[in-house]
Amino acid sequence: MEPEGGLHEGESVKKHFTPSPWKYLGWYLLGLILLPLMLIGVIVWIIAEIHRKGHKYFITNERVIREFKFLSRDTTEATFDLITETSIDQPLGYRMLNIGDVNVKTASGQVIEFGAIPNPKNAKNQITEAKHRDKNEVQKVEMVENGDTEYCQDCGEEVSSSSTYCSSCGHKIEKEQSKKEEKSIDYSTMLKGSIQEVKDDIKALEDPDYAEIIEEEKQNKERKTLIEWLEGKEE
Repeated sequence: MEPEGGLHEGESVKKHFTPSPWKYLGWYLLGLILLPLMLIGVIVWIIAEIHRKGHKYFITNERVIREFKFLSRDTTEATFDLITETSIDQPLGYRMLNIGDVNVKTASGQVIEFGAIPNPKNAKNQITEAKHRDKNEVQKVEMVENGDTEYCQDCGEEVSSSSTYCSSCGHKIEKEQSKKEEKSIDYSTMLKGSIQEVKDDIKALEDPDYAEIIEEEKQNKERKTLIEWLEGKEE
């Protein structure tokens, strides 16, 4: 079954629901009471069933959709990136029948209700998992576009270079400080100091590039004592 509004290219329905018949128990009882009048009782039953089946709820690989068609068609939908919260409303009677309302709240404040559907926890979990997958896919696309691909040291999942924690396992990402530090070092500025000051600064570095420092010194002050010391360190 597909939404009457159709699906996007590449989109597929993962799950669809209609309200449980229990939600319309009052209608069915009324029809039963009016059954002696035959025509009226049958009409009430038919209206109740058309109204129930007019509600259709869909979870696709891109969005959630609520459709209602009776005399006219009303559709509300939201893509997973706009969903901010998913909750279940399940009074005692609903819990006994294993049905419930799944409320999907969006960033605009709109609430899309899947009313009185069977096994509401399963529907909520599917929406949450789909939203998580959608978020990961967006992050991977951004990393590919920016060329900022790193990997979590704990679970191995790809993470953005701007991330502090892994979105998959929550592990804190340890940045490669030495590489960043190396790229940001200005050796020409460091070599402006005295020989002792230069030595102290170089000793404080985690992994200095001695060949580059020697070349920089030869092009500037060309202090033999410092160059000999650097060459000894390079070996």
